[in-house]
Amino acid sequence: MKIKMENFGYIGAETFSELTFGLAQNLIYNKNIELVILKMPSIDVQCYDEICLWLKLGWIKIYS
Repeated sequence: MKIKMENFGYIGAETFSELTFGLAQNLIYNKNIELVILKMPSIDVQCYDEICLWLKLGWIKIYS
């Protein structure tokens, strides 16, 4: 499996963990942490479904 980095981003386990921690802080403790990713991850990335859901719910943003 080869991910083309020029069109899509890659989110590894550590980055997903940090996003999840920030999201939990926002939801549980009403923090105002802005969670932004640089690019939409490739569909081959393991956390693709979660990222799509979080984007749909407005919990994270793609950098513009």
